Amino acid sequence: EREWVECGHGLGQTRARRECQLEYEDFMECMNRTKLAQRLRIILEQRDKMIKQGKYTPPDYHMGKEEPRP
Repeated sequence: EREWVECGHGLGQTRARRECQLEYEDFMECMNRTKLAQRLRIILEQRDKMIKQGKYTPPDYHMGKEEPRP
């Protein structure tokens, strides 16, 4: 947030929107985690696809079949 504010300080709203786009996108990702959620969804879809094809078998501890603890 600080980087976005520092970038836009003194520029005015119109110029700041154009010139500080990267800082704003970074700030919004920090707040909403949209890119992270999208990446996680893609990874899980790829995992499910590989499981269906038989190319990947998840470890037991990922399937809820872990050893009982003492």
